[in-house]
Amino acid sequence: MQSSGLSSFRIIFPMMGVCAVAAVFHFALNETIVAQSNDEYGRWRASGFAIGDVTLPPSKSDAWAIEGDTRVRAQAVTRDGTILDKVTLYKLDAGGRIKQITSANFAAYSNGQWTMFDVTRFNVDEMKVTSTPRMTWQTKIPPARFRALSIDPETVPIGRLATAVSQLKGEGMSVSKLTAWLHHKVSGPLGTILMPLLGAMAAFGVQRSGTMFLRVIGGMAFGFSYFVVDNLLLAVGQFGTIPPVLAAWTTLFLFFFLGTSVLFYTEA
Repeated sequence: MQSSGLSSFRIIFPMMGVCAVAAVFHFALNETIVAQSNDEYGRWRASGFAIGDVTLPPSKSDAWAIEGDTRVRAQAVTRDGTILDKVTLYKLDAGGRIKQITSANFAAYSNGQWTMFDVTRFNVDEMKVTSTPRMTWQTKIPPARFRALSIDPETVPIGRLATAVSQLKGEGMSVSKLTAWLHHKVSGPLGTILMPLLGAMAAFGVQRSGTMFLRVIGGMAFGFSYFVVDNLLLAVGQFGTIPPVLAAWTTLFLFFFLGTSVLFYTEA
């Protein structure tokens, strides 16, 4: 094709168009099947891979919430956020030290209020433990916040993830991790478009130059490094070290310009 007068760009760009179709299929498959399957598999595994029609347990989340001087931990949350498993409330004093710990086997939300069951309360100053079968939990934390906090980005579609980001952002909470994943759900599949471009290092060049093997190794390393850099930036973005949007999209644009530069060098 090159000998007939076609440039490297005219050969590669149609391939990138085909890969764009594959990227759309990749995105649709992930959003409609893969995310839900990952969620179901995680719950099935938590139930010990039970056989038959079983009720799947709440997803493990270790969700933390803050309300005034109280820190709330829920080890598992149901899909709608109305039932919390293994709930612990840490009440702090003015110096940030724990002065009271309240633990419940589970908590349920009904008729606009939370109720805790099998409650144990420990008072640090008095070194005293008290127990009660049930107790009303005076809190303004809605189930929607626990539902958002318990989300595993890999097990939910982009719509639900966007809703969780909006919910937590509206309450002034950090959304770096979820925002990074929200953008990566789009930028990740688009990485497929770059694969022909990254393979240009091995595909083009003077075949009798004696460097064919090195160019093949270089092309493979170039493609492999895309995934390494992508995962690294995603991890950094989740902790807020760099802006989540930058973390999700930098790799795509960086390797696009690198791949294009390789083509320009080859054409020259």
